[in-house]
Amino acid sequence: MGATENDVALFIAYSKHYLYKDCLRILLHNHCPIITITSSSTGILYKYSNYHIFLHFRPPSSVGHKHTIKILIYH
Repeated sequence: MGATENDVALFIAYSKHYLYKDCLRILLHNHCPIITITSSSTGILYKYSNYHIFLHFRPPSSVGHKHTIKILIYH
């Protein structure tokens, strides 16, 4: 039994998106919606995901000393 169009797949990826190729093939064949949380807008996960949540990290500045996370959601 595998994922179906009634399910959803969620990928949280930092790098090496190519490792998910076999999993993506099954999900796409079964018409399962795919959501990816990543900091990269390139690669196989971006190409085949239905929804994208991008995390943009900005290192702390010398003035504020705080990390900034920017979240962008695309369909």
